[in-house]
Amino acid sequence: MALALPRVFAILAVVASAAEHGPGEACSQEEGIDFWGHDLATVSSVRSAAECQLHCRVKDECRYFTWNRVNHKCMLKSSDLGRRRNEAGVSGPRACIACNQEDGIDFPGHDLAKVLGVSTPAMCQLHCQEYYGCRFFTWNKFNKDCFLKTSDITRKRSEAGVSGPRSC
Repeated sequence: MALALPRVFAILAVVASAAEHGPGEACSQEEGIDFWGHDLATVSSVRSAAECQLHCRVKDECRYFTWNRVNHKCMLKSSDLGRRRNEAGVSGPRACIACNQEDGIDFPGHDLAKVLGVSTPAMCQLHCQEYYGCRFFTWNKFNKDCFLKTSDITRKRSEAGVSGPRSC
């Protein structure tokens, strides 16, 4: 069912995320960097830095992460102090300052794949990052289906949809 009134698109998520990081802090992940110390937890068998970042997002105390590409461990951090070079490390903030996910929007058509039972829009975005050719996604908040897309050219209001780009 289409909504008659304009929706506020992910404003609260952007504001909350911006409050977690200082003004001008980059959203990008830093290759070859380790945030040494300040560990809250370690998660094993993590496939990518993007997946490590998602683990950080679900732990309230986590503000930063370091993923080790050699041993596939994800260290969840309370601080980015202790920044040092480590060729195996990929580090970054808990979340992007502005990720451009739009609540109440669907990108109909241009589907590459459908993934069933995806728990959050962030996990849907991770599936998009790991699927060759995916540039956008739409996640259905009611049935938890994730649609991986090649384009966002068609867009429509949808009570069920949360859509966004491959990455922040």
